[in-house]
Amino acid sequence: MAYRNRTPVRVNSRIGEVDLEHLKTAQYLSGEGFVNLNNIHIVEREIRTRERLYLTVRGGAGLYSGGNPNVWISNAWSNDGLTNVQKQLRNFDGSRSVLNDLPLSGSGQPGFDVPQTLVDQVANTTIDAASNDFLVLIDPNYEQPSEWKYSLGATYTFDSGVTVDADILYSVTQDAAYYVDTAQEQIGTTAAGAPIFDHVNGSNNFMLTNSSRDAKSQTFSLSARHDYDFGLDWMVGYAYTDAEDISPMTSSTAGSNFDNLATSTIVNPEAATSNYVTPHRFTARVSYGNEFFDGYQTRVTAMFYRPHRPGPPCAYPQS
Repeated sequence: MAYRNRTPVRVNSRIGEVDLEHLKTAQYLSGEGFVNLNNIHIVEREIRTRERLYLTVRGGAGLYSGGNPNVWISNAWSNDGLTNVQKQLRNFDGSRSVLNDLPLSGSGQPGFDVPQTLVDQVANTTIDAASNDFLVLIDPNYEQPSEWKYSLGATYTFDSGVTVDADILYSVTQDAAYYVDTAQEQIGTTAAGAPIFDHVNGSNNFMLTNSSRDAKSQTFSLSARHDYDFGLDWMVGYAYTDAEDISPMTSSTAGSNFDNLATSTIVNPEAATSNYVTPHRFTARVSYGNEFFDGYQTRVTAMFYRPHRPGPPCAYPQS
């Protein structure tokens, strides 16, 4: 065993920023009345320490960036109602057909060339007549999501040579990112009291914003390992995770991120079980190495991996 009369402490700090100054020439109109030109920044901090007495104890705490939002931010400049215009031609009354009297663009091939009226609508879209549908916006008060992480762990080696590791990680997500459809407003409630939303100002206008709720997660892991002089080594481990998120944000596009969130309300949804959580994970490994031929080691390794995930939760459709 070893003893240190001084405890080492390491403190780190760094600043990250998404610079949007170069986008100030972008033309952007929306019914929300704001422009997506705020720089996004975060200061990350970390402190770690380790003490060894009869066992090794380690711990740390830090504020970390909650991911790189570049792909979500870029959606606001590719779906601004002007550079990406989406038009539809619906509700034919049967009196007109693309096969005969509905003018088509290009060489006029049905099934290949779109109706000329749609081409004209797209070409005539101006700043003053920009679309108010299928917009992607950025909340003017949007902040970079962050996570506070707190860790505590220990390692102990028995006289037999078996080494055991135990670690606990606790995380709190702040300013979690999610999308809200600003075109929708609450128009009523269900019999159970849940809100009912519908489009009242355009349609499918998704705004990247932050949640005012925190999402928490905790992970506990335990492992044991041993190496033998004759070439055999083994390891077994178990990890338990209970994690929440506000929105899984599984997609690079705003519409998919909005649609893929299961929630009872689209405004400031509550934290719920994370899409990515694996509550129980079992692992094991055994390996043997030997020089059957001088100078050439042969090693055989077998691994066992068993995650346990619950089935999808029950849904409660309401009308």
